[in-house]
Amino acid sequence: MGGSCIIVATDLDGTLLDAESYAYDPAISALRELAGAGVRTVFCSSKTAAEIEALQAALGMQEGFVAENGAVLSDGVAGHPPILRGRPVDAVDAALAALRDAHDFPCQWFGEMTVARICELTGLTPEDAALARKRLCTEPVWWPPDCGQQRARWRELLAADGWQTLRGGRFETVGSAMDKAEGLAALLEIWGIERSQCRIVAAGDSENDRTLLQAADDAIVFPARDGRYLKLKRPHRRAPAAGPSCWAREIGELLMPILESRASMRRPE
Repeated sequence: MGGSCIIVATDLDGTLLDAESYAYDPAISALRELAGAGVRTVFCSSKTAAEIEALQAALGMQEGFVAENGAVLSDGVAGHPPILRGRPVDAVDAALAALRDAHDFPCQWFGEMTVARICELTGLTPEDAALARKRLCTEPVWWPPDCGQQRARWRELLAADGWQTLRGGRFETVGSAMDKAEGLAALLEIWGIERSQCRIVAAGDSENDRTLLQAADDAIVFPARDGRYLKLKRPHRRAPAAGPSCWAREIGELLMPILESRASMRRPE
């Protein structure tokens, strides 16, 4: 476990960000302390690259990230374009449209929604909703309530055509290469960081965070919107609440003893 570097790989909505307001202010101090201690905080989210770049700009950060559930990466170098791991979003849209037309499924996805509709479903501002529509490899799909059997059939048909579906907090996302753990591993390879030399702390709340949480050295599970916790077959911390205040406290309690120990070892006698 661990090595010369420490990475905090964190989900955003409902983990670092408040699930309703998307607020992050209470975590700013902790993010700065982590950066000052040499810890890299890597956002691993279903959000688009455009959304994450805007969030990082607001936080004064410039760091690599994993977007669209692992289908899109950024190496964190200014001017470098996003790295696509999955098939382009036009192919996703075509597959979703063909499936809905053939089976009359009552679902919608971001690529065909107006900004106003995305605002209605998510609570995002129009500016943020426009960024959420800038998808490169995946589509969040909305279903009306009480469509369990249709959704199950829809997943089966998508899987038969080689597509993945991942459940998040509000939507099911469809793409061809969605795995946050694999996305982070690819990012480490781009950076030339050996996994054995890196301690990874992962934080998340939803099914789309499962692989990331399972693959980390330390895992922190936050409660979902309904108060339930994702079940993992490994030791992990359970955060008592979601959002930036609790995120900062949980990360601090886990990492500060390690960082203080390292600092004391570096001090001269």
